[in-house]
Amino acid sequence: MCGRYSFVIKKKKLETELDLPLPEGELPEFFNIAPTQNAPVLTNDQPRKLTFLKWGLIPAWSKTGKMTAATFNARMEDLAEKPTFREPFYKKRCLVVADSFYEWRTAGKQKQPFRIFPKQEKLLVMAGLWENWTDGKEKIGSFSIVTAPANREISEIHDRMPLILDTEEKRNLWLNGSHGEIEKLLVAPADNLLEMYPVSEIINSSRTPGSPKMHDKISVNPTLFD
Repeated sequence: MCGRYSFVIKKKKLETELDLPLPEGELPEFFNIAPTQNAPVLTNDQPRKLTFLKWGLIPAWSKTGKMTAATFNARMEDLAEKPTFREPFYKKRCLVVADSFYEWRTAGKQKQPFRIFPKQEKLLVMAGLWENWTDGKEKIGSFSIVTAPANREISEIHDRMPLILDTEEKRNLWLNGSHGEIEKLLVAPADNLLEMYPVSEIINSSRTPGSPKMHDKISVNPTLFD
């Protein structure tokens, strides 16, 4: 599962790691991106342009243009079968760019959020699907983050995690590969890709304005999750 993430990235870093030309000016910072909010992605039809889409995929055949189910995540095991995701899986894939995502570790009634990010402060690039919905008057672009079984480090917190595309080759295959090539990417991410630390519970509310404090490491009782 991935229900919250952040996009706090220096422009030079994004240009260098993704070979991405960006317009003048600083990038916006989002410390607490939640479902239904707009966020930047790279779609397979515009792979060199940051496009802001709504998080929570709305299928093209929707009658209302609203999410009627939790479509902010798409399980990789279901992509070729579920009607909501089947066509985007084959035709409309995207890269969801971030610096970190958040997950909660539960012990009884206690839920402690953790910030999770790639080692060596590399970009976090997650596999995604996107779609355009329209009723002829209004048009909504939306996306979903693909999830996979957790690798070793994330399994200590949760049984699911984003499908991470940690190399240029994987990213290019996800956007442009054949069906056979894409299916080879549908595996649990490798171990030892990520680091994590506990953060404040202010991240729990999606209504909390984004703040650098959301990235601050905090101390927790070491016996809390024993």
